[in-house]
Amino acid sequence: MSLAVAQQYVPQLLIVPPDPAANTRANEEMERIASIYSPLVQNDSGGHLYLNLAGTARLFGPHIDCAVRIRNQIVEAVGIEPTLAVARNKLVAKFATRSIRPSGIASIREGDEASLLAPRDALLLPGIGPSIARVLPVTGLREIGQLAALSDEEALSLFGRRGLSLRGAALGLDEAPVAPSGLSERVVSRRLEFAEDMLEAPLIRGALISLMEDAGLELRKALLAARRIRLAVCYADGVWGKAEGR
Repeated sequence: MSLAVAQQYVPQLLIVPPDPAANTRANEEMERIASIYSPLVQNDSGGHLYLNLAGTARLFGPHIDCAVRIRNQIVEAVGIEPTLAVARNKLVAKFATRSIRPSGIASIREGDEASLLAPRDALLLPGIGPSIARVLPVTGLREIGQLAALSDEEALSLFGRRGLSLRGAALGLDEAPVAPSGLSERVVSRRLEFAEDMLEAPLIRGALISLMEDAGLELRKALLAARRIRLAVCYADGVWGKAEGR
């Protein structure tokens, strides 16, 4: 639930402003704990971590047991109770954590990915942005299993070049590796999704400036400086464009 919606339900809601410095410390501590159990830790900031536990069973036991140990250490050291999922890939793990929030542990056996996803709302599938979300009601596809059942021709006809990858995601397929980042590398990210396809350059430029100012404010509060800036844009047809500067 967004803060704006929460305020509509509870007009007298007490709002505590975020503490970027405390958030940074908590994020770094969670990454430190995770790094004890795997040399491959991807920190997507905001408390979202992915671990590759392949080959760690001899040291730490079954992967679900390892996840419990990580969770317990985070609770003790950081004071928050995280949501964890053990799965074959990042997409299924991310979906599983969405399904059991605000806390808990899920373990998805290899081969059960498609059955886990099938009955769920298609809008919950990671990777579905505003443009595809607008198309889904027209197609009558409401469940992820319906997306998974599309033929090649149907997927391409309905969703263009993203059709096949979208169907693969609905089947629980994801080949993206865990991409580790150094413990000393802090990532400050901002994301904006336009309510509709946007072509007006002044509005796009204004939105980018606003995101940069907001990210810069967080850096200043944490007494940090930017070393690298990365911009990623998703076009209406699902194609991504990326640029990077130092």
